[in-house]
Amino acid sequence: MASPLIQTAFADGVKRIQDSPIALDASVRDIQLSGIHDTPIPIFGGEGFEGSFTIASSRPNDLSDGRYDVNYGNSYIQTVTWGENGMPKAEGFVTYSQSTDPASPYFKDMTQAYSEKQWITFPYTEEAIRSDPNLVEYRLVELARD
Repeated sequence: MASPLIQTAFADGVKRIQDSPIALDASVRDIQLSGIHDTPIPIFGGEGFEGSFTIASSRPNDLSDGRYDVNYGNSYIQTVTWGENGMPKAEGFVTYSQSTDPASPYFKDMTQAYSEKQWITFPYTEEAIRSDPNLVEYRLVELARD
């Protein structure tokens, strides 16, 4: 049997949720949202001490708006695996997107992809890099000093 302190803490937590706009059976996706974007983008994950692999820290000041805004978490995630042909496959995210400018088309692009678990494939081999239609090359040259 749980201690009276644990029972009281649990009852207090249930009461706090019941007094908020959050349903008792709400999923994390329903209430844990990006705290920087103009439209709600669900963010999965939790705290490391909870055993979560994907980190998303959210602390509501109160529950009156029915949401937990994520204010800290994963920023860059990359995986590399190998296909049956032995070739590497690299995928990942910049979870907070590519721009901090709300007017930019890149303001929420990768956050949305991360939320939907739509991994971005990174060109890894020389062939994949060369065939990327967005490839831009820059060459740096050292200028001779007088």
